[in-house]
Amino acid sequence: MAVPLPPTPTPTATPTPKFIMWNQVKGTSYETSEKGRPTFLNIGKNYPDRSRFAVVIWGRNRSAFSTRPEVLY
Repeated sequence: MAVPLPPTPTPTATPTPKFIMWNQVKGTSYETSEKGRPTFLNIGKNYPDRSRFAVVIWGRNRSAFSTRPEVLY
């Protein structure tokens, strides 16, 4: 007597990762006089719009970029 095979699983869609495109950067600023020398990248909307998403790159991390972040983005 043959043993029935288990059902073949149905493939499910893999969710697409979410990311921010570089061209969604609406404004940048490098604050050399502020503590930590932050570079701000404003995503979606520019400062001072409160609905913007802001990325902060601290001065100590700027050397990780091939070009100054405020120019690159």
